[in-house]
Amino acid sequence: MKFRTELRVAPFDRPIGFDEQVLALGSCFADELRTRLAALKFRIAGNFAGPLFNPESIAAAIDRAAAEQPYTMTDLARDDEGMWFCYDTATRFDDPDPAQVVARCNAAQKALRETLAAARHVIVTFGTAQVYRLRETGAVVANCHRRPAALFRRERLGVDAIVERWSELLAGPLSGRRLILTVSPIRHIGDGLEANAVSKAVLRVAAAELAERHPDTVRYFPAYEILTDDLRDYRFYADDLVHPAPQAVDYILERFAETAFTPETRRRAAEVERLVAFCRHTPRRAGSEADRRACAEQLAALERFEAESGIDFKEEIAQLKGRISR
Repeated sequence: MKFRTELRVAPFDRPIGFDEQVLALGSCFADELRTRLAALKFRIAGNFAGPLFNPESIAAAIDRAAAEQPYTMTDLARDDEGMWFCYDTATRFDDPDPAQVVARCNAAQKALRETLAAARHVIVTFGTAQVYRLRETGAVVANCHRRPAALFRRERLGVDAIVERWSELLAGPLSGRRLILTVSPIRHIGDGLEANAVSKAVLRVAAAELAERHPDTVRYFPAYEILTDDLRDYRFYADDLVHPAPQAVDYILERFAETAFTPETRRRAAEVERLVAFCRHTPRRAGSEADRRACAEQLAALERFEAESGIDFKEEIAQLKGRISR
């Protein structure tokens, strides 16, 4: 007797390797994926200016970075408390000194440009099709910075607009790279479940059309469907009933690994996880002879594995040497 419907996801024809640069952009789920894969020593980076929830803001960030269009004071605004900010970035970039905000924006853009130039795979997670346009300029903002609602015009992106915008990117800044699209399983329920359902439907159709129009370049990974159809239970959500619970994220990433990695890469990832876990573990008797022996054994294993795989363990090796020399 079956009690759930498991999704069958075909392996990617161009799997991701440890030696390949990966760029991850999009909603909070892209950050979750980036954090988990970085912990396994994959070369992955992204969301340098904070999460980007809608397809237009992600596209605009890529375009601006590729064009090397620097930020200036004209890109900033000031709130009622005297804080300067940029509508393209997260609130952690805000500062009473506008020069600091400009510097942070340009540093984030430089990191994006350099990572994009080196990337062979770009993972993009669409979070919502709902966008907010600044009435003054007509530009879609990535972050409203809690400014008054009267400053913005709310609208929903259409499938055709998303497909055309991203097709242009695939012919331009994303040319020669494999684009892995996902729809975030995180629910945007501020406007109600009905609006969230419509928004996710738009994103899913747009992702499907992009994959069909660009079969040699675009792949879709069903993170959204895995949570909503495969797991399909509130116990797989966090307490806010919006974000996936940790075990749901673990399961989704297991399925991603089955899809995006070769069996050898998965074997190496498991070994990386084991070795890194030892280094992060706090021993009961740090500095004891038993602890130093265990560290020496793990150090030898790390150095052998680093030489064999080319994966960088400098931080862990230094940590173990420090524990041995205590």
